Amino acid sequence: MLQPFKIRMTRGWHLQTLWGKQQTHTDHQKTFPWKHYPAAEESASTLQQLVPCFTMTFNLTVTLLSGERADVEVDPDRTVIFLRRAAESQLKRPLKALLSAQGRLNGPSRICDAGLQDGDVITAIVREPGPVMESYRKARAFAAIKEDTVVTWGASEFGGDSRSVRRQLTDVMQVYVSEFACAAIRNDGTVVSWGSAIAGGDSHDVRNKLIDVKEIVAANSAFAATKSDGSVVAWGDSRNGGSCEEVQKELFDVQKIFASNTAFAAIRGDGKVVTWGAKNGGGDSQAVQSQLLDVKQIHSTSVAFAAVRQDGSVVSWGAVSGGGDCSGQELTDVVQMHSTTRAFAALQADGKVVTWGAPSAGGDSRSVRDNLLDVVQLCASEAAFAAIKAGMISVSRIFWSLPLKVAGFGLSGRFCN
Repeated sequence: MLQPFKIRMTRGWHLQTLWGKQQTHTDHQKTFPWKHYPAAEESASTLQQLVPCFTMTFNLTVTLLSGERADVEVDPDRTVIFLRRAAESQLKRPLKALLSAQGRLNGPSRICDAGLQDGDVITAIVREPGPVMESYRKARAFAAIKEDTVVTWGASEFGGDSRSVRRQLTDVMQVYVSEFACAAIRNDGTVVSWGSAIAGGDSHDVRNKLIDVKEIVAANSAFAATKSDGSVVAWGDSRNGGSCEEVQKELFDVQKIFASNTAFAAIRGDGKVVTWGAKNGGGDSQAVQSQLLDVKQIHSTSVAFAAVRQDGSVVSWGAVSGGGDCSGQELTDVVQMHSTTRAFAALQADGKVVTWGAPSAGGDSRSVRDNLLDVVQLCASEAAFAAIKAGMISVSRIFWSLPLKVAGFGLSGRFCN
């Protein structure tokens, strides 16, 4: 058993442990010899929580990018969540996260454990006011962040019922929705998932890896998470992107992940691309791997990817019928790109537009080719594109796709003309 002892702590002190080898700590008043005794691990945890970090309060400043600030006096034994809520009370607006010089502050951590000192200035990220709703093009359920927790509705088996993880859905920073499941990142960087177990709703097998997560991307039945160290964790349907084990060694310094319906593509800091998932959905880029260099942006259809390189050239792969082959196109100086479910459209620096992919989804623009000059902006729907041209007097709009009727509504731009 640990013998009784008294500890007096002054500013600048932080108790890390009470056992191990003998240590001596000195301040300007007294020397403290600490004798250490064997103890169970749980006793260590208990003492760590019971012994205060400091005997004084901290004066911290929380600032917004707008210049607004909140001066908060807080006990360093309080959590970062408490600090955030105190700042929210003064600033009269919800805060998404707090950032120190070392990075994002872990919500459940004590202020003293987060490395903060008296007088520190902290940057706050503002959360959009009101509930923030998330969905997915083919989602069976909806999820909304409300007061740091999550509200869900829709098909219960596909994420509409979150009661099984309700106690874990606290201090939520962001929520993501796939077709069959949902996942949430908490402020401490951990992840909670629910919905169809085989489609990403059960992340138990990778739970120990899902720490310090900064972003999640959803495919139809899988999720991929980027961590702060640049590594990646995937879970869900292994055939459709839920496993990245085969390329795990290549997934380092990842900057951004993109998804098709059944595959993922990641851009690394060196401009190279790593892909995994269903081959017919863009998960296999071996045929163009030598061209995937200096990539700055990736776009996707439901079954293919297209990468824009630093020199403005484009490389595509995946199902040819859905935009996976642009080798027959003259693509140079591309400054903007958009996609429908199965086609791509690229705007070049000279104002010309190049399209490829399924004609029924906008991949064939020959009928309006003469009008696709001096274009300044492209837009896309599920199965059609629109181009905005800048003229001396007015702005004209051009729409294209094949005539198509769904449930009595025209999806074709020809009907819009």
